[in-house]
Amino acid sequence: MYFITRLLAAAVACVALLTQTAFADQAPSPTSAVAGPYRLSIQIAPSEPLYATPAAAKTAGVVTGLIAVGGEAPVTLSATPAPTAFVAIQVFDAKTGAVVQKADVNVLVTPAAGGASLQLPVAEIQELGQGAKSDEYGNNATLKPGDYTVNVNVNAKAETWFHVTVH
Repeated sequence: MYFITRLLAAAVACVALLTQTAFADQAPSPTSAVAGPYRLSIQIAPSEPLYATPAAAKTAGVVTGLIAVGGEAPVTLSATPAPTAFVAIQVFDAKTGAVVQKADVNVLVTPAAGGASLQLPVAEIQELGQGAKSDEYGNNATLKPGDYTVNVNVNAKAETWFHVTVH
């Protein structure tokens, strides 16, 4: 019986380790920097459903999700070519830590290996039901696996670059 208990414990540990390893590439990779009066945070994650309005999310039966509340139109998962990544920029006041709302955010994504840059159509996004405290800026995009330089400019007052890897 002791042998079976140890064997089961070892099997559970292996599954936990393999699960962490298998999903490590899918985990978002946050990075942040202070630029001018702002603290910027970038997150690259797998593409996500984005809804144009809370009503559209409700029609889809969604109770949690992302709503575009301003800026460019959201890139939907049914877009062609299909988006593979969600690029999100959070903008905070560097002194107070408050979320900056209604910012003019520009994002240019450039492959490190060379090739055409992508001017991301930036939408102002909020978590459904969370309101302005969850403001972030970004959109879905079609990005091949690899390394990228992401140039972020906010309100023509602050600019910084992030180096990210898309898996």
